[in-house]
Amino acid sequence: MNIRTTKGCIHWLAVITMLSCAMYAQAANKDFVVAPNGGDISGAALSAQLAQGNVTLQSSQGANSGSGNLIINDIVTWSANSTLTLVASNNVIINTNISASGSTAGLVISPATANGGESPNSTGVYGLNGAAITLSGNTPSLIIAGSPYVVINSLGAATDAKTPPASPTLQGMAATVNLANNFALGNDIDATVTSTWNSGAGFTPIGERGDDPLAPPPNPFTGRFDGLGHTIGKLTIQLPSKKLGVGLYGVTGNGSVVRNVRLVDATVAGNHRVGGLVGENNGVVNQCSAKSIVTGVNNTACLVGYNTASGVVSNSYSAGAVSTSKGGLNVGALVGANSGVIRNCYATGSVSGNGNNVGGLVGSNGDVLNTGPRQILNCYATGVVAGSSAIGGLVGANSGGTTNNSYWNTGTSGKTASAGGTGLTTAQMRTKASFTGFDFPGTWIIVEGMTFPLLAFENSTTIYNPFQLQLMAANLSANYTLGADIDASATRTGTSIWGSSGFAPIGNAITPFTGNLDGNGHTISSLMINMQNSDNVGLFGYTSANAAINNVGMSNSAVTGRNSVGALAGYNGGNISNCYAESANITGTDSTTSSGSGGLVGTNGGTIGSCHTTGSVTGIDDVGGLVGVNSGQVTGSNSLATVANATGQAGGLVGTNEQGGSISASYASGVVGDVGISGEMGGLVGLNSGSISYSNALGRVDCGDNSSGGGLVGNNGGTISNSYATGGVSGTGTSVGALVGINAQGATIATTYATGSVVGQTNVGGLVGNNNGTISNGYWNSSLNQTGIGAGTNTGATGLTATQMLVSSNFSNFTITTKPGTQGWVVVNTDGSLQTSASTATAATSPLLATEYSTVIDNAHQLQLMLMNLGADYSLISDLDASGTGNGREVWGPLGFVPIRIGNTNRPFTGIFDGQQHSIRRLTINRWDDNVGLFGYTNNATIRNVGLTSSRISGNNNVGALVGYNNNSTVSTSFANAHVSGVTNPDKDGFGDAIGGLVGYNRGNIDHSYAEGISYGLTRIGGLVGNNSGTINSSAARTNVNARAALTGANSGGLVGYNSGQISNSYTSGNVISKKGLGGLVGTNSNGTISTSYARTGLLSSPSTKDIGGLAGINSGTINNSYWDTTTSGQPGSAGGTGLTDSQMMQQTSFSGWDFTDIWEMQTYPALRNMPAGYTP
Repeated sequence: MNIRTTKGCIHWLAVITMLSCAMYAQAANKDFVVAPNGGDISGAALSAQLAQGNVTLQSSQGANSGSGNLIINDIVTWSANSTLTLVASNNVIINTNISASGSTAGLVISPATANGGESPNSTGVYGLNGAAITLSGNTPSLIIAGSPYVVINSLGAATDAKTPPASPTLQGMAATVNLANNFALGNDIDATVTSTWNSGAGFTPIGERGDDPLAPPPNPFTGRFDGLGHTIGKLTIQLPSKKLGVGLYGVTGNGSVVRNVRLVDATVAGNHRVGGLVGENNGVVNQCSAKSIVTGVNNTACLVGYNTASGVVSNSYSAGAVSTSKGGLNVGALVGANSGVIRNCYATGSVSGNGNNVGGLVGSNGDVLNTGPRQILNCYATGVVAGSSAIGGLVGANSGGTTNNSYWNTGTSGKTASAGGTGLTTAQMRTKASFTGFDFPGTWIIVEGMTFPLLAFENSTTIYNPFQLQLMAANLSANYTLGADIDASATRTGTSIWGSSGFAPIGNAITPFTGNLDGNGHTISSLMINMQNSDNVGLFGYTSANAAINNVGMSNSAVTGRNSVGALAGYNGGNISNCYAESANITGTDSTTSSGSGGLVGTNGGTIGSCHTTGSVTGIDDVGGLVGVNSGQVTGSNSLATVANATGQAGGLVGTNEQGGSISASYASGVVGDVGISGEMGGLVGLNSGSISYSNALGRVDCGDNSSGGGLVGNNGGTISNSYATGGVSGTGTSVGALVGINAQGATIATTYATGSVVGQTNVGGLVGNNNGTISNGYWNSSLNQTGIGAGTNTGATGLTATQMLVSSNFSNFTITTKPGTQGWVVVNTDGSLQTSASTATAATSPLLATEYSTVIDNAHQLQLMLMNLGADYSLISDLDASGTGNGREVWGPLGFVPIRIGNTNRPFTGIFDGQQHSIRRLTINRWDDNVGLFGYTNNATIRNVGLTSSRISGNNNVGALVGYNNNSTVSTSFANAHVSGVTNPDKDGFGDAIGGLVGYNRGNIDHSYAEGISYGLTRIGGLVGNNSGTINSSAARTNVNARAALTGANSGGLVGYNSGQISNSYTSGNVISKKGLGGLVGTNSNGTISTSYARTGLLSSPSTKDIGGLAGINSGTINNSYWDTTTSGQPGSAGGTGLTDSQMMQQTSFSGWDFTDIWEMQTYPALRNMPAGYTP
């Protein structure tokens, strides 16, 4: 077949079903559909053609008869400078995203247009249903129904309101020359910066109302604005003294149209006619929403302040909070005063007025002029309403208007009366039959019995808000994607579309979810479901074998149900991958039958891979940090959640692993506790009847009376292989083991070990409490537990001392490997190398599983296994407790953690480590080696956004809490609170050179970082860095520095011991001790540069101390605009810098040449801006 692009190239491809990119008509009365399956062309195929040139689609070319519509049901995206033209004799309906990033890419939408023999339908329109059209190029083009639109992709600047720039901006629309033009948003707009504009007044409204309320507005917006489904976020307008017309649009004129835009988290304040979106509307507002905080006096609302006689507000909603002062009139959640038409709208926000005419939807329907239609049709409201008089759940006051088929919630509003409409209970609000006159499902959609009505245009397969998330229930077989992070906190209020039960789970056991959801890495936060008497409770109630949920994050979820309860899914029969639930609170409540409560999934009959959870899970039976009951497959997953049950089974990862269920390459590190009197408790699994392999548990297990408890599994009736546990097990339970509590008859345990201590009532073992099955190659720590098997068959278990646990040859049948992710064991040598086979040498660690290796780190084992790949990019996804590196009861020996990489300049760390503002606490390193720290030696590496707290680091030379030797590498936005020592033997002289609270020896860059604690060594000792020949900028230290004055300690500084590099915009406080080269900021500045820095350091010296200075002890370099506190230091002199008294240090004018706008700020003393979280000056 022939396809001709606009570039003139001809290709003959029989597989292509279209005659040409122009797609000439075949027959009349057709519908042309773009869909992933079953349509006339897929979005992928269309996108591929747009990569080659312009494409025109026509309704007449559809394969099936229809109404002359052109429907987009699949995502279309292209980056070429091509134009897509959509022509329909009737409607052009866009239900999924269209995105063009080409610099001059374009879109033409032509409804009601003749094509291919189809005559135009004069009622044909363009409809955008829950989707977004993105035109992000420099100069994209857009034509809708024959009218050209200027595409805006920038907020602009405050001055654009008077002098619009050549490139269009949102603020530039307010310029008088632009008020009659057509505009569209090509992208979402972040308006956060408007809070700083115009001396706090913020954004200048588009359209000027003037001060005479009876006169026509002098400069209204009379054009058309199409948001194309995009969001304007965090807009600020603060004009409380402006008499009339405040909002994104101050006033819109006759003939104007504002449509398809969402205003989110706006803050708007005005006087009269104040609305989040429009102050005064004389035109059409359609398919718009506003989640805003709006304050005013008269005619104030979240969406439109005053809807005049010519105004129409349709298919729109508001969800913000509205309040008034000074006894204001006409206050509503959606519209303050209405003289026009409001139809198919709803409001869920609260309204509080100090005056009269306050309504949940509209304050006053009608005005003093008694003009216009004054009509409210097919609307509802749910928000709390408060005022002085004329207060209504739907309408506060009515002046000659009509209210038809409109309703309010008497329960959530707190009002039983209204000047129009019908009051419904919360239960009635969830029933379709209650809403007489509503068009279901054409205009409205409801999840029967669970939600209030939603507008059908909100429904989309690309999801941007919690309403669209809920509307997945309307089509359980569709393919959905998340288009943004979603704040679902509205599910908790009880006044939005949800009642006290919160979100309605998608799918149930009778009609399960059978489609797909791809989260695209986005997160759903603050979801609440409270269905104590229901089963299968979660974001998805029940998914079938065909369903797939991928790449979805959930945070701060609160989900309560009876059986099968989880944050993401109550019951999963399909596939879940790359998903997580963090800070989840999951509860199974039935006192007798509750089972299957999991942090992610309640009951799993499908597959779960590469998922994780944090938070807490509680229930009666079958309670797990990730999954409550598993009969499917769980691979490569983990849980840090705290788990508690009353009776029955509880596990850190899975409560009950049923026969046929499998768990592999997974781990748990949360605490598992029994709050009742019986149960089966395990660090990984409570009751196992299936298989567990290459998995481990790190958390503590607390057993109650008559409970069996194991560090890995409470009761094993299946198979366990190549797995281990390190957590302690304690309580008053019976049958308690560091690995397994009960190993039942017919069950097997092979190639395993346990290191934790065990305390119990009876049948207590260092490996298994009560063994009636088979054990082979099982090992326990005999230094902590005298007996390996508490009761039953005592074969297959071997006790090893703590030292023997570090010799890999003692572990029979353990396959040693150095390859990440493989099925084998990894042993770290004392020099940081990895064993390639079993060895008789004493290593630094006991065997670790190669499957534990991950570039996404949430425990100390994974931190240690970075040695498997020194060039990878790593991220820390949670705060990390590394206390196991120093307690002798984990996998590490007496040397503690092995630095990445210790003492070895030939194999340095060369990757990226991003702590993502998380911290590592209680890290212990105790060595005689050089280059010691969390990272021993780095080269061309990046370490950022990480903190160390309550840690102890000891080595020989070049020792720092975070990095020992930082070579050509960057450390930024990081900190350490640690005791760092370079003299492991206090009686031995000659050790401890280059010791720093953060970095020992810096030959790279350190930026916006700080250190606290103690730095202790012999020479070149600094609170932040011991020896610096690199650059240090915007960093600080608050430490006690001791250069071993009792011996020959020298070159000791509060920030840096010895500097031959550059230091700028940095400071220190604390105390410093040294016998020579003692400085408040730097001990010795050897040809280095110090600028705009200061020291508030106490200098402790003896009569024999030489070269003492308040800022620098010895200086052969350059020091500019730098100061020391003569009062605190007790030193009147320094080898450089300027001395200031303590009172002078508190005055900004004392610091000549300093930047107090971007770098410094004046608190009691100068403090640095943009420092890591937790920093205090």
